[in-house]
Amino acid sequence: MKALPWKSAPSGLDTALTTAIAALPVNQAFLPSEFLDRVRPHLTTAYVTWLEPQVWRGSIANAIYTALRSPGVHYGGVTHGLSFSTSMFRGQPIPRVDFDNLYPALVSLAAHAKKVSESTGEWFGVA
Repeated sequence: MKALPWKSAPSGLDTALTTAIAALPVNQAFLPSEFLDRVRPHLTTAYVTWLEPQVWRGSIANAIYTALRSPGVHYGGVTHGLSFSTSMFRGQPIPRVDFDNLYPALVSLAAHAKKVSESTGEWFGVA
């Protein structure tokens, strides 16, 4: 919840969302759509409308970006990875995220971007 831009949030959302999250299983991760489905019954339509485009801020991707990418780029160093401790996703522990699993993902993305660029004659959508 700390990552949400509260200044633009509807009044009362913080309390309603805190209550909705308290009803969720402890240490359980959800897909964004699953999270919204679980909290929607506790929130007004206006709250959900505001929250939907913000859900990514509570994602593992944002946690990785905040904890690993930003310090690496801006401060020349990062932690040795990011652990989600006892958190689970669909009954399985969420694996530690570190260089060993991020680097192959980066190489794969770069290879795909190169392939698309070469086959379309465009680079990031620019001819």
